[in-house]
Amino acid sequence: MPCEKCGEIRIITRQRVLCPNCDNLSMLDTQDVLSNKRKELSIIDSQFLNAINKTDYNQTFGSAIFNRELAANESIYVAAKRKYAINEWLVYTYLLHNLHYIGKGGTSNFPELVNLSRKTVQYYNQIRSLEQGFAVMVETEGQESFEWTELEPLSFVPKEVRDDSEFRPILDNVKDRDLHRYRAITRRIDVTNSGCSFI
Repeated sequence: MPCEKCGEIRIITRQRVLCPNCDNLSMLDTQDVLSNKRKELSIIDSQFLNAINKTDYNQTFGSAIFNRELAANESIYVAAKRKYAINEWLVYTYLLHNLHYIGKGGTSNFPELVNLSRKTVQYYNQIRSLEQGFAVMVETEGQESFEWTELEPLSFVPKEVRDDSEFRPILDNVKDRDLHRYRAITRRIDVTNSGCSFI
């Protein structure tokens, strides 16, 4: 929910829930950030397309299919890596979508392609999130950071919320039949906060 004092949409970091106004955050202009990110994306996408046009089709196709299936399996069966695995599935899908047969031979450059595809997907995600108000760029001590706003569906619980005594129920008040369920939920929360991030 918005800040109770000023009504501003708050920012959700790994450590705290912050208000841009009340906490005096240095916010970068979203339109300037978007302009810069679109330019950077154009450069990375050009590098990706140049590299993929030189690749060994058979080797790249086989490696991408294999790794995409691994990512799909992890997204279903490994809860701690689900978010990371879904992102990796998108990376290999984007690579395969742009892969075309251009004849025999080619360069063995699969790691380079995966790295460029990963960067491209990351930039697309960031640009889309900034456009929709799901994220902002914050400057702290000369460092820029990409942070989610509370408009983004919650995918982790900030540390200050987890450490709040009101966040976790008192076990003495939990019925025996609910105790196992509470502990399972707590483990999922802890795993989510220690797991891999989407961007």
